[in-house]
Amino acid sequence: MKEKDSHIAAFETYYEMGPTRSLTRLSERLGVSRSTLRNWSRAFRWLDRLEERERDVATAMAARSMRTEVEERSTQ
Repeated sequence: MKEKDSHIAAFETYYEMGPTRSLTRLSERLGVSRSTLRNWSRAFRWLDRLEERERDVATAMAARSMRTEVEERSTQ
């Protein structure tokens, strides 16, 4: 199955639901059956993508924190 814009949009909505996300809640929100969402989740590796994105966000936050710390120390 080729990933389409609708699949990507569903994943983005799923991601934005935060730590309380569930396929059941996503199904209710999007009006797409839970079984269809489960198939999309498997086919497009949503759990792997969530983990990857969380790592990317954590890395970006750490880098931003480091830059802020360096800037603060350089102005003292």
